[in-house]
Amino acid sequence: MAAFPKDGKQLPTVVPILKPDKDPTQPSSYRPISLLFSLSKIAEDIILNRLNKFLTDNNILCPEQFAFKPKLSTLHRLVRVTEFITEGFTNNQKNRSSFPRHPKSVRQSLTGHTHTQTLHL
Repeated sequence: MAAFPKDGKQLPTVVPILKPDKDPTQPSSYRPISLLFSLSKIAEDIILNRLNKFLTDNNILCPEQFAFKPKLSTLHRLVRVTEFITEGFTNNQKNRSSFPRHPKSVRQSLTGHTHTQTLHL
C-alpha cells in the first residue's frame, strides 16, 4: 500500500506580505500568504480528480449534490430551486420550503440556534 510521506504534509510556512500603500508598523497592513509543499498540492489534486471521477462514474453522489462538485456551484442549486417553485405554480401545486429570514438567521443556524420561516407557496 502506498503511503504519503510524513514530511510531505507539513504545516505551511506563512509569509506576511505588505499591502500596497499601508503602514508597515501595523499588523493589519499585511496579507498572510501560505507557502505549501508543491508535491503535496500536486498529490492532493490528483487524488481529488480520481475520487471525483470514481464517484461520478459509479453514481455514488446524490444527483442533488451541487457543492464541492466540479463545474457546479450553489448558484446551480438556486436555479434548480427556482425551477421547482415555478413548476409548482404552473401545475397549481403547493410547495413548502424553509428559508432563513435574514443573514443573522444564517449565523444563528450555524451556531445551532435555528430560526427559519416556513413559506407556503
